[in-house]
This record gives sequence, structure tokens and C-alpha cells, in this order.
Amino acid sequence: MLTIVLLVNQRMRVGVKKVVWGLRNHDFPRWYILGGILGGTIVGVQASVVPLVGVALFTVAAVAGQSEPLGFSCRLHVCDIAGWGVRVAA
Repeated sequence: MLTIVLLVNQRMRVGVKKVVWGLRNHDFPRWYILGGILGGTIVGVQASVVPLVGVALFTVAAVAGQSEPLGFSCRLHVCDIAGWGVRVAA
């Protein structure tokens, strides 16, 4: 459906052309595209997993999955909390 709207809507086509032009000229950071793709992936996974495990369990798993890498880096003494130079002791 989005493809049909993209083909019909002039403003959306112009927007896509601007993004492509920005990527080619290095005016548009590539990680913006990566962030958009990963965000869409999270929404797709959420839509398929929540009916199986429930909203609460999915939320707990998502938060734990996002916060655990920070805990791991703090155990390795490489984290810097809020840029204050404070290191968390293991």
C-alpha cells in the first residue's frame, strides 16, 4: 500500500529523491537509514511476537535486551555514565 501511495503522491517522491541525493553527496548520514530500518524491524518483530507472549513479557525482554549491553560494558570498566567520568565498579 505504501508503494502505491509513493507512486501517486508527488511530495513523497520528492522526499525519497532528496534522501537518495543526500546519501550520494554524503549530506545525509547513513546511520539514519540504518536506524529507520532497525526501527521498522522492531515494529515488525513486536507485531508478530506480542500475540504469542503478551505485551508485558515482550516489554520486559525489550528493556532487558537494551540495558544489558550497558551492564556488560560496565563490568569491563569501559562505561562512562552520562559523560561525567564516573566509572561503575564491578
